[in-house]
Amino acid sequence: MVTVSARRTGKASQLPFVLIPPMPCDSGIFECMLAYMPDVDVIVVDPPTLEEGAEGSDGNEASIEAYVYALRDALRAMDVDRVCIGGVSIGGVVAAKWAELFPQSTHGLAIMGANMREVNAAEKKQRCDLIERARRDGVYEVVRHWSSSLTSSHIGEDARIFLDESFSRASTDSFVWLQEAYSKRKNVHTFCREYTGSILLVRGVDDPHCERSDFEQVRLKAGVHRTRIVQIAQAGHFALVEKPEPCGMLLQHYWKQLISTNEVE
Repeated sequence: MVTVSARRTGKASQLPFVLIPPMPCDSGIFECMLAYMPDVDVIVVDPPTLEEGAEGSDGNEASIEAYVYALRDALRAMDVDRVCIGGVSIGGVVAAKWAELFPQSTHGLAIMGANMREVNAAEKKQRCDLIERARRDGVYEVVRHWSSSLTSSHIGEDARIFLDESFSRASTDSFVWLQEAYSKRKNVHTFCREYTGSILLVRGVDDPHCERSDFEQVRLKAGVHRTRIVQIAQAGHFALVEKPEPCGMLLQHYWKQLISTNEVE
C-alpha cells in the first residue's frame, strides 16, 4: 500500500500547519523556511512510499486522492483532526484536494507554486518522458538541472547547493508515482466549491511553472473576499528555498491570523 510519514517540528497546538513538499523533495526542503516560522506548530510531510508490489493494487494506484488518504492516515496516527494545510508545487495540489475532500477539518489553505491547470496532452507526454528517463537513469539525473532551470537568476549559491542536496536524496520509485499522479489531475478547481475558508496563494515572480494567471483563476472561482495572492520577488519555483525569510514570515503571519480567528491555541 501507499504510505506517508509526517513529523512535528514544534510545540503542539490545536491547529497544526501541515506542509507538503514539492517533487522530488522530502520534508527536509522546509528546513530553511522553518527558521523563520519559530512560533508555528508545523507538521512536515514526506512523499509517499510504496510497499513492494503495491502499485496499482488495493485502490492505491497513483493519484492525488491516494496521496491525500495516505496523509489522512498519517495524521490520524498523530491524533490530528484539524489542520491548516499547505504545499509547494504538487504539494499545493495535494493540499487543495485535501481541502476538497475534508473541508470540515480544514481551517486554512496555502498553495505555493502549484500548477492549477488541468493536465493537457502535451504535459502528459512530457511527464511520461520524465518517468521513462527516471526509470532508466535515476531521478537525480532527471531533476538535477531544476536548481537552475526552475529558479530565479538571483538564486544564491548556498540555496542552489541546498536544492541539489535535496534532489540527491530523492527516491526514483516515489518520483515515478508522483509524476503518474500529477499527470492525472483534473477538476482542479472543485476545492473552491467544497472548501469555504481562506486561501493563501504564493508564487515566485520568476516561476516558469506556476503563472499568476493560474492563481487568478483560483481567485475567480473562490471569490476575491477569501483569497490572497502574494508574489515573492527574485524567486522562482522553489521560493521557499530561494527566499526562505519572506516565505516563512508570510506563512507564520497567516497561521497566527487563523489561530486568532479560530480561537484555538
